[in-house]
Amino acid sequence: MTKPFWLPNDEQRRSILLLEALGLIHDLGKLCDRFLESQESSSRVTYEHALLADPRRVYTGPIVISGDSASDAVQEWLGDANNSSIAKAFEERSDLTAVLQKVQFTDWSGQAYSFAELAPLIAKPGLANKSHNWQGILGKEMQPGLLIGKLHGVAHIEKEGDPDQNKQPYNNVFRSTPFGLEELIKTGAIQELTDALKDMPLTDIEHITSEKRSAWLKKMRSQMRQGIADNRRPHNEVSLWDWGFIVGSMAKATAAWIFKNGWPASLDEVPFCTLRINLDRLDRYMRSDRVIDLLGVRKALDDAFIKVQTLLEETYALGNCLYHDETGAYYLLSDLNCSNEQSAALREEIQNLFPSDLKPQVHWEQPIKAGDLDQNKMLARNLVAEPRRHSLQELPVRWDNNLQRF
Repeated sequence: MTKPFWLPNDEQRRSILLLEALGLIHDLGKLCDRFLESQESSSRVTYEHALLADPRRVYTGPIVISGDSASDAVQEWLGDANNSSIAKAFEERSDLTAVLQKVQFTDWSGQAYSFAELAPLIAKPGLANKSHNWQGILGKEMQPGLLIGKLHGVAHIEKEGDPDQNKQPYNNVFRSTPFGLEELIKTGAIQELTDALKDMPLTDIEHITSEKRSAWLKKMRSQMRQGIADNRRPHNEVSLWDWGFIVGSMAKATAAWIFKNGWPASLDEVPFCTLRINLDRLDRYMRSDRVIDLLGVRKALDDAFIKVQTLLEETYALGNCLYHDETGAYYLLSDLNCSNEQSAALREEIQNLFPSDLKPQVHWEQPIKAGDLDQNKMLARNLVAEPRRHSLQELPVRWDNNLQRF
């Protein structure tokens, strides 16, 4: 009997999906007009976008340890919260702290956390790279927050130019697409981003763990796409949704790895890899004798790829689809180091979601360690661009000679 692929249990699955959600919203403090005001040149507005929850309501009585960097960080957050001259993200939506306190989960060590207590760490890459006594300060290791903070740094693909140059003025800020289509963000009397933050369905975060996941993500996407991850022009083509989605996807894949293998000695050692599911759709269409046959093939493939997405993203919570086109779908997963037999079991399960004469090839790409990706951003090509190139180099595969390939 074929040994099944490793999968998280129900409780682990819930935690993985909530960590995905936490990664998705990790920079949500940028979705407000106050952020835009703070980013323009010579701004007089000081805004702390990382304080999504009020630390005074979350960290009751933290222990102060002189000279400890974790203690210093907590005291800084509390000091910023008490400083009336600093605007904070949690002030932009009155229920934000309470909403994040309500969402709770259990991590790989059995420790319970709320989103609120992790929030100050999740946009701080440097915290994961230092030795801290979080257990002594807050009574918890804070590993989920450190994880997402680390991945915030890994996901950064740095651009050339001074980060303080080309800042857009508050009354003339544009969002853009990778194709250069720009749109003016409404500011001033109509505060488009602040309104989007207030309308966001954050009270329904738990929906990401249920059958309502797709509908919730669709609503989140429509609001987060209005925000920008970077104020600089022309560096403003990355929406807050795109930025949150890649960090959330990395968090999801990494959490699955940690639940299987335990917390690593270094987060730099966590390996990412791409699972590509390839089938030359154009070739399949060309072999259709009639238009009605072509439409039937298209629908069969669309339905099958949707089933695959549900399987990997929701049912098994192993990772997310980063890209799809006429060559197939590309999923960001972690290298779970399963046996060939286990990998074959997952391959077979994916292929069985397709009609017998339309089965795709399923391949694991070579893993990339988080630390290597963090140090050499060019390796990001190996997550989608190179796997797609590999798929284009393969000859069209007929359904009956693909069953043994993985």
